[in-house]
Amino acid sequence: MINERKYIKALRELKRILDKAGVRYWLDMGTLLGAIREGRFIPWDIDIDLGILFDEFEKLKRCLPLFKEKKFGVRFKSNFTITLKKNNILLDIYLYRIKSNKAWRFEYYSGSKISAILERIVDATYYKALTRNKILDKRSCPSILKLIGGFLLKIWKFCGGKSFLCIVPKQFYENLGSIVFYDMKFNTPSPVKKYLLYRYGSNWHKPNADYNSLVDDRAMDRKGMTSIIEGQKGKMEEIENRIFKKFDELKDQKIVTEIIEDSDFMLKEVLSFLDASANQKIVDIGCGKGRFCRKLRDKGFNVTGVEPSKELIEIAIKNNKDIKFIQASATNLPFRNNTFDFLICVEVLEHIPDTERAVKEMMRVLKEGGRFIIIDKNIFSLHFKYFIPTLLWKFFLEITNRWMYPKDFPFREKYFIPLRLNRLLKKYCLCAKTKFIRHQFKNKNRHLLKKGGLSIHNMVSSLLHRVLPFLDFFVVWTGTK
Repeated sequence: MINERKYIKALRELKRILDKAGVRYWLDMGTLLGAIREGRFIPWDIDIDLGILFDEFEKLKRCLPLFKEKKFGVRFKSNFTITLKKNNILLDIYLYRIKSNKAWRFEYYSGSKISAILERIVDATYYKALTRNKILDKRSCPSILKLIGGFLLKIWKFCGGKSFLCIVPKQFYENLGSIVFYDMKFNTPSPVKKYLLYRYGSNWHKPNADYNSLVDDRAMDRKGMTSIIEGQKGKMEEIENRIFKKFDELKDQKIVTEIIEDSDFMLKEVLSFLDASANQKIVDIGCGKGRFCRKLRDKGFNVTGVEPSKELIEIAIKNNKDIKFIQASATNLPFRNNTFDFLICVEVLEHIPDTERAVKEMMRVLKEGGRFIIIDKNIFSLHFKYFIPTLLWKFFLEITNRWMYPKDFPFREKYFIPLRLNRLLKKYCLCAKTKFIRHQFKNKNRHLLKKGGLSIHNMVSSLLHRVLPFLDFFVVWTGTK
């Protein structure tokens, strides 16, 4: 049971600070429910809940010195919540963003002790750093902290953390009502009873000590953060189109190669995976200028190339008249279900914003019993040339604007947690296996040391591959649908 006197005192102090800063806020969730239903705090409630719109965040930041002066502990949580603590009383301020006709915020659930610890670390680095900027937005965060925070969030999800969205019609927050609560006047969503009906259902007026917001809150979308916000799919497609245009610009650069040598280690992986039968149909997703398609055709395979970039597909068609090429995205393949016997996807998923959508679509066009091979970059790898963490090298190139995507680009090339992508693949296929492969140099001008460096480099790389294979630059995922 709560200490009602201490709760009232803490709420009164918080109200004075917010009113002084001119913050537009309202009672929310359990505190609002108790105020309307019982005229007091719910006896088993564990915190005090307030809500504000994201536009009020600048005003809220001006309250920080006053919070510290009044001995409030402050924590910027990773679900866009600011948690204050005083005398063991928690006061949560939820920040709602507006998208179309919806107001939404994140809700995170740590499924294990490890993920709970990681969430606290993220709160202390990534999201706290965001609040030092004018807006609480990932793009405004210092790059190194964004990199650390984003990396830790990936591990957090891998360790059992789950993310949800709380979505509420914004009309409830546009014209706020009011209520007197413990002789203090507070704003409330309006109409307040319809709001409580929306959040808690028709039984909102009945006390429920076993209430769990993640399970029982009707505003909580338990499908996670994919395809939830209205218009998100359109935004993904817009980003994809910008990526395709970026590859159009890079058509003459070395990054988009047209020729691949027979000794190439990735080509060897692909060929070793395929059956000898040439009658089976193969699709190469993200074929670029057709480098793999040409080699597979020379081996007698029936291959189809898919490439979203207009410029690259035109080059592929021009130089390979006898190969079928189609301009399409991996997230929207123009084929019927169960069309291909084999699917190849080499260094493509890293450039697709919606990985799961692409995987689902690729598995759709693969026949039952069909096989796939995906090769992409390992997030835990050491750089194949300098033996430093690859993400660190990538970060250095990004901040110096020497990466393929410029600083202001809305997308960053993705590296993958091998087991996580493996789990995603298993959702849509019978089995999936993971294998690490090392980068092998063939060009004498690219080595660790100027004299004799190529052999030394390959020797060190080979040793690392044998001892610590999970640090290899590339990962191969293979499986059967």
